[in-house]
Parts: sequence; structure tokens; C-alpha cells
Amino acid sequence: MDDIAHAKNEIISKLYNDPGGHGSIKETFQDAKKNNKTITLFDVKKWFESNTQRKQNLAGFNSYVAPKPFFEYQVDIFFTGDWDTSEEVKAKQIKPAGMMIIDVFTKYIVIIPLDGKNTEQISLGIVEGFHKMGHKPEVMCTDDESAFSSEAIQKYLSDNNIKHIVVRNHPHIVERVIRTMKNLIYDRLKNTDKQWTDADVLYASVLKYNNKMVHSSTKMTPVEASKPGNHMRVKVNLELIASHTRKYPEINVGDEVRMLQQKTVRSKERAGIWQKEKRTVALITESHGQKFYHVNGWAKPLIRADILLAQ
Repeated sequence: MDDIAHAKNEIISKLYNDPGGHGSIKETFQDAKKNNKTITLFDVKKWFESNTQRKQNLAGFNSYVAPKPFFEYQVDIFFTGDWDTSEEVKAKQIKPAGMMIIDVFTKYIVIIPLDGKNTEQISLGIVEGFHKMGHKPEVMCTDDESAFSSEAIQKYLSDNNIKHIVVRNHPHIVERVIRTMKNLIYDRLKNTDKQWTDADVLYASVLKYNNKMVHSSTKMTPVEASKPGNHMRVKVNLELIASHTRKYPEINVGDEVRMLQQKTVRSKERAGIWQKEKRTVALITESHGQKFYHVNGWAKPLIRADILLAQ
């Protein structure tokens, strides 16, 4: 850092840490400008990135569009104990959990009831779910649930040449559809003694979603989107609605980054979404059309959305 930049940072730091400071980037810039007219908004933003914990993600959103059907599945677990139904309805349910698998291209889903989220249950659920989907994917995307990374599941994925992508939060497509499916299931459980796994509850809900509900991005039902003659139109519709408004700074090997912090239901609103700890990028690889960032002290490769360049 040269002397001029150092002097600017000294001014910004003093103003921000003053008892009357601790303001926003805009407020700090206004105060700093009064002390030194050469200080720019970029100078202040750069100081904030290096000296404060960023609480929000970068502005904008980037959509992911799979290149073809059954290329990538998102997989997530849900629990009956989290349902917004009455305690009486929840207490009656024998199967405490379910696994949803969704093809991100066609939006076609399957749901597998589970006895829990241990390695054996999740392993069996994945195998059964892929069979019901009718295709094994090239990519499986999950959250950081430890059972997904077990030796047994990793061997199954490796043996079938399936790339496992782990994201720091729940994969957003499957998470959103889980909410939709919960509502369909709730409606069929009201004022009954039925199990959510009963055919006229679970099967009927999945059948309705796959066969009757038109998805806003594909402009057709999942069953229609799965038909070979519709794949090109689905691809066009997905590209037309895709958003690419988030601009990421370039990250290179040797750069320091912060990882996205998994927030729990008890996390305070003021808690930042980025870890305070900085990690160094040791390796950058590319596979299945995406870049993966390997950082020191963390075994799993990270996608770009899960790391923040530490200025």
C-alpha cells in the first residue's frame, strides 16, 4: 500500500471508529470527503471490505441453467416436525423425514419417505430416488449435511461418475419446491388420520405437481418439459427468464476469501452471512461447466457464490 492510500485509510478508519461514527458506507464517505477531497467512494468501499464484516451478499442474482434434462439434480431433506400443521397431525406421522430430488432442467420431482437422516437412510433414498427419476444425473447438488458426504455415498457417486456439488446453504430450487409440496400435502392431511406417506396424500401431491402445475420458468408442466420434443423450447424459456445481475470480482489462486456462513434459526438478524476467518485459495478447478475453488483448511471445493473476496 502506498503512502497516499495509507493516509486515506487512516482517515476513513478514524472517522468510522469514532464514537459518533460506525455509519454506513455512504455516511462514512460523506464524512471522509470533508476531511480529504481526494477520497473516493471506491476507497471507502475497499476499506469496508477489509475492515468490517459484510452482512449481506453481493447485489443481484445469477441463475443457473442446466445444459439438458437430467444433467443436475438438487437433493434436500425435510422433516415432518418442521411442518406448519397442528401438533396433533405431526404427532401421528410415522415417517419423520422425506427426501426430495428435483431435475433442475425439467423441474420433475420425486419424494422418498425416510426413517431419519442417517447415512443408511440417505444412501437408500438416493438410490431409490434416482431409480424413480428414470435417469442418473451427471451432477448432484446438496447442502453440507454430513451424511451426503459419507464414504458410502461418495463411493456410489464415484462409481456412477456423478459429480457432487456442495453448497453452503440449501440448494434454492429444491428448497422452494419443498415449500410448495408441503402445502399440497397439508391440504390432504386436514381433518384426517392419514399418514403423509399414504398414496392419496404423497403420490397424489407429486402427481399433481408433475402433471398439472405449469412452472413459471419452463412455461410447461414437469412431465411436458421431460418430453424430448420440448427440450429445446424449455432451454430457450429457461435462458429468457435467467438473471445474471450479480457481478463477481475475479478470484485467483493465492487470494484470501471468506466463506458463506450457514445461518441457523437462532441466528440474529445482525449476524453477518460471511465468516470472519479468511482462507487462502489454493487451487481453482473447472468441471461440468463450473469453476470450483479449493481453499486451505476446508476439504470440499466451493462454488463462486459461497465465497467473498477479502480485500
